Amino acid sequence: MNKSNRKIKVLIGLGNIGPKYEKTYHNIGKIFIDYYRTILKEEAVTSFISPSKKNFSYCQLSDKILIKPKTFMNNSGLATKQAISYFKINPEEIAVIHDDSDMLIGNYKIVFDQRSAGHKGVQSIMDNLKTQKFWRIKIGIRPGREVVRQKAQEFVLKRITKKDETDLALVFGRIILEL
Repeated sequence: MNKSNRKIKVLIGLGNIGPKYEKTYHNIGKIFIDYYRTILKEEAVTSFISPSKKNFSYCQLSDKILIKPKTFMNNSGLATKQAISYFKINPEEIAVIHDDSDMLIGNYKIVFDQRSAGHKGVQSIMDNLKTQKFWRIKIGIRPGREVVRQKAQEFVLKRITKKDETDLALVFGRIILEL
């Protein structure tokens, strides 16, 4: 599906809460949201707003709403469901940004209507929304220099290296051009 067929109004960056997880590969969705907001440098944007009794914070830009769940990754569906209700939008109008431990760093895919492939945050969203008909931006986090293939749990919660930060910034820039 090409860019013109996408009607994405809301970007939801998945990750875990707390300083322990801030700069880890598993938090790539939240890191992307911060990058997107910073790169656009819209004057009216100052900070994220946390609606009362909601499990997410958001930032309103001129063309998109950026959302960061205030839940752990595996409960992302609760925040996503609340956000969809709060903004009165359909699942087809959201893009969920998350890590993909099967793709190498430097790669990404924008997909629609796909199964979770074992990603617990994405599965939580599917379970809460009762659909998989939403956009996903899958960002590769697998190290390219593996001698022996690691299990995802061996590297997803590690801090992002300086080299990978640089590579990911390039990936983020390419994704933004596609949105």
